[in-house]
Amino acid sequence: NLRKEKGLDVTDRIKLKMEGSPWLKDAVNEFEEHLLSETLAGSIEWARDKDSKEIECGDVTCFINLEKA
Repeated sequence: NLRKEKGLDVTDRIKLKMEGSPWLKDAVNEFEEHLLSETLAGSIEWARDKDSKEIECGDVTCFINLEKA
């Protein structure tokens, strides 16, 4: 669990950064409101930084990082 790896509690508000395929970006944008609510993220930024973790999302690879808001 990425929250646990970052030392965050499940109730902490977060900043979420993602990078992935155009297909993934379209899917995330379509369900953004739901994702923000479920993850307690204030926003989703489409960016990859040095701390991003590579994650398999179905048949595609994406990169995700989160930090406490």
